[in-house]
Amino acid sequence: ALLPEPKPEKIPELPERKWMVLYIDPPWKYEVDLSEGATRSPENNYPVMDLEKLIKFGEKVKKISHTDCTLFMWITAPKLNWMNDVLEAWGFDYKTNLIWDKIKPNMGHYSSVRHEILIIAGKGKCAPACSGIDIQSIDSVQSIEKSARHSEKPIEFMDIIDKLYPEYEKIELFSRFQGKRTKWTFWGNEINE
Repeated sequence: ALLPEPKPEKIPELPERKWMVLYIDPPWKYEVDLSEGATRSPENNYPVMDLEKLIKFGEKVKKISHTDCTLFMWITAPKLNWMNDVLEAWGFDYKTNLIWDKIKPNMGHYSSVRHEILIIAGKGKCAPACSGIDIQSIDSVQSIEKSARHSEKPIEFMDIIDKLYPEYEKIELFSRFQGKRTKWTFWGNEINE
């Protein structure tokens, strides 16, 4: 069977303004073939970025991030070794993380990897802008069944971000979201498909 052609790298310009909340699902490049002929490999679904490209992308992230800013960044277990380099290049300090339990088994090299990690990082004043009761109502592990669409993240994580920062404008980079959402801007080469 023929593999699908990779999507062309058409990166739109970022809006010229600053946000206090960034939600980013970087297109991590993997050094190994994650699947033989299947659509699971990221390169078969969208243009990917190696560590050098992600570090360079930090120039753009810095231009759109406010002095006081919180970053929510998706990362998979095999890419944890890149996390500090990316955060440093983007100007953020690691704070904590949330875990997405995808419920169903997934492909992996050492185990069935059914989780993904949402890193929370910040710079300046970045503490949640909600009550302590709201903060304590958010479980650090979210068990939400994954969709069939490659790399699609559950909308519930946007709900969590809205709960933590209810009044802030937010931007999602490398978005795959197809709808409209109050106080959100979406950027990426797949949002208008």
